[in-house]
Amino acid sequence: MKTTACVLVQQNGRWRISVTDRADWETVELREAAEGEEWAEALAAEVADYAARRELERAEVILALDTRATLAVTLAVEEQEARHRASLVYELEDDLPWSAEEMVADFVVHPERTLGVAVDARRWEPLVKRLEAQSLPVPSIGSVALMGMQRCASESWWQEAQGVVWCEAEGVHLVLLEDGRPVGWRWVSRDARAVIEELRVWSETEPEARRWTVVNADDTLMSSLESLEGFQWQFVQTEGLEEHARTWAREVACGKEVPWLEWRRESLATGTAHRAVRRAMVALVLAALLLVTSWFGVLGYRTWENRHRVAALEQREVELFRELMPGTRVPPAVLARLQSERARLLAARRVPADVRLPVPAIAVLRDFLAAMPRRVRVHVRELRIENGELDLHADLNRHADASVLVDSLRAHHFEVPPPTTEQNGDGSVSVRLFARWQPSRKPVQDANPSNPDSASADRSDRRVDASRSGDSPRSQR
Repeated sequence: MKTTACVLVQQNGRWRISVTDRADWETVELREAAEGEEWAEALAAEVADYAARRELERAEVILALDTRATLAVTLAVEEQEARHRASLVYELEDDLPWSAEEMVADFVVHPERTLGVAVDARRWEPLVKRLEAQSLPVPSIGSVALMGMQRCASESWWQEAQGVVWCEAEGVHLVLLEDGRPVGWRWVSRDARAVIEELRVWSETEPEARRWTVVNADDTLMSSLESLEGFQWQFVQTEGLEEHARTWAREVACGKEVPWLEWRRESLATGTAHRAVRRAMVALVLAALLLVTSWFGVLGYRTWENRHRVAALEQREVELFRELMPGTRVPPAVLARLQSERARLLAARRVPADVRLPVPAIAVLRDFLAAMPRRVRVHVRELRIENGELDLHADLNRHADASVLVDSLRAHHFEVPPPTTEQNGDGSVSVRLFARWQPSRKPVQDANPSNPDSASADRSDRRVDASRSGDSPRSQR
């Protein structure tokens, strides 16, 4: 259901209300009482009756207060210090008749100074509460003068001016501008002499502010201002502040614009705390719900698709089982049965890959004997062969013969680490070496190519001398 925004304008003690999308003004002849809250209840009832007669089922009310209900002060506070709003409110206590607890203030911040405008919170809190009780939420509270002026801030005549003189039936607004926003604001009676006197006082503190735009002035005021030397004047005719405020309230209600001053805060921020961004929050929540719904939809579809694939694979397993094992009842776990049958067939056909067969000792002994060098006398004291591992304890004539023996073993499929040698008492050399038979090992070239006998000698000439100590070689499996 669409929400309709209304603007409730206070001017010179009377109230006028209209919907923001058209000029449908209705005057409420009601004077605020100096004390008590009966006037607030009566005004809220009149606004509710206005909404009911126009069938506004969901209506919001933007309050636009009269200039005389506000007090403005320009503070010599830089932009960095103006971020601490709570301390700025206490700065206003020296110039305003209200304490920090009794007023609600907002600020227009500039690099070197700040405009602070405050209202009496005790006066307007009953009205806001009564409107909220009538199901008429208040999304914004502002000044009818500044709301109307902000509506014109995009005009060229506003942007070129350093100050604005805006004339109304009850009085004249004098607004000093900095970068198109107010930095000073005064209200005087509609008297040419009072306006000129105020401008002269202002020119003493703001000597550079010389270009002024005069809005809706009569001939008398225009003639008086033109006689004032040192100023440049531009005269403009436009609608009244009330009508500009209505148009601006529509932009604020839609969330398209942010007012210069907002008094719906602190004690006047009754009802929903974040009503100004309610539409954006609702849109965000709806987007999040749509995202979650889409996410669950995608997950549901993927779940259904995966289940469909699993069912198809299970049916394929059943068909494969019936094809491979006809006449056999289909078990509940088809895949496990097929895997067990496969394992059984593999076990029946070949030796499992993880079973390691022992290495025959005769093959190791054959390559060992073939590796014996022809011109090196080897007296074998002890020889052990076990699963491809060879342990040799022998005697040689000299130390150099150990290298010849090792090189010959390496050339015949043995992996031999460096041996250990020891001098015997009779001058011979005792050698102890370990070797591992690797038939897949590529034979290396003869380490002594200058000795052709070591490479071309016939195997029948190679021998193992075991007569020196009367021992004989032993082979163990």
